[in-house]
Amino acid sequence: MFNKILEKVIQIILKVLPHVCLIISLAYIVLYIIDRVNPSMDFIGFWFTKAMLLALAITSAVLGVVVIIFLNSRRK
Repeated sequence: MFNKILEKVIQIILKVLPHVCLIISLAYIVLYIIDRVNPSMDFIGFWFTKAMLLALAITSAVLGVVVIIFLNSRRK
């Protein structure tokens, strides 16, 4: 019972987290490029950019853990 629920949650996370990581990564890349073109805008030093980087790190770490769990459960 618990295995079925856990697998369902993992499947949902595997559908959502890659999209979240991709969106945040692309937004951060855009801000980085804009910051390089016009350094006076200081996008990289802005609090929101730092929050986006933290969100990217957290979602990437969770995604990595979920993928490892999912792959290990498939082997059994």
